[in-house]
Amino acid sequence: GYTGIDVGYVRLIWMFGIVGTILLFIGYVNMFIISYKNTIFDYGKAIIISICVLFFVYLFKLFPIYVLGGNIILFGLPIVFMVCSQNAYDPE
Repeated sequence: GYTGIDVGYVRLIWMFGIVGTILLFIGYVNMFIISYKNTIFDYGKAIIISICVLFFVYLFKLFPIYVLGGNIILFGLPIVFMVCSQNAYDPE
């Protein structure tokens, strides 16, 4: 991929095109929405909203999609809250 610029949005468009970038963002936003709806904890919802906003702000300067540590934090926490909420509904 093209690495001459560090703005994440430009790099995404360069790598995936406009349609691919839109589809990628739809997938990420959908994951955050599903996690938000399935989380019963208020602090969990606040953290999910914060992570979603930080992801899109972060893309103004950097490109976190290929960084493993960043992906674990960005996408691992919403998934953890979603799983914890599902376990709270069904304790079996």
